[in-house]
Amino acid sequence: MPVAWQSFSIMLCASVVTIATIVFPNLQHVFGSYNENTDFMQRLTIAFQHGFEAKSAVVHLLVDIVLLALVGTYVEKIMGSYLFFLLNLVAIAQYIFIHALLGMTGHGGSGLIWAYAPMLFYSLNEGRLLKTRSQFDEMYFTFRTVLVIMYTIIPLLMSIIPIYFDSESPMLQAVFFGNIFHLSATLTGIGFVVLYREKVRTRMKQFAKKKKFEEDNYDKMSFYFALFYPLLIIIGFFFTR
Repeated sequence: MPVAWQSFSIMLCASVVTIATIVFPNLQHVFGSYNENTDFMQRLTIAFQHGFEAKSAVVHLLVDIVLLALVGTYVEKIMGSYLFFLLNLVAIAQYIFIHALLGMTGHGGSGLIWAYAPMLFYSLNEGRLLKTRSQFDEMYFTFRTVLVIMYTIIPLLMSIIPIYFDSESPMLQAVFFGNIFHLSATLTGIGFVVLYREKVRTRMKQFAKKKKFEEDNYDKMSFYFALFYPLLIIIGFFFTR
């Protein structure tokens, strides 16, 4: 069974960056996006930074770690390390681009994690159509509940929270900026489902028959793909103005 190195790497990077900015507030000028003066290199770390103050940062971080542990590790295994890396690369790129285009402040893993949801949805429904009973049947209801929470409760909270902290924001603006990356990441994920659903379905069939994923050459490189995420943080640290 392939190890979900990239998901674990993202969890570790998010924890290190978020905790570092809590313990050393001066790092807020290096990681994440705390104000309108954020430059491009600093935006490299927006997917790993969480919250604007300690309590909200810890809660936000824990929620994203739970989602990464449940959804990220699962999607990484069914996609394979190379496709999962490519999905993350595109998701991070669109996250940074939209964030910079709109001159936004704020950060978190939504622009990355929500890109996994369409592949999770696809795999669960395809898995129930496979003739062999497998892990897909056993996890269906758990992951279905996770998806419902991701697309109902969390977007609702992200619509309310900006209004609560900034009463001058119009409601539609708060809803838009609170959920724009849920939408953009989801669209990215849908694109990958359309392009790679047959490859994923083949891997799922192999797993259903043999109770394990057959590793290809790219899966064996999973650990090296996982080094990309701390590399982003290092680049952001040294090249942020």
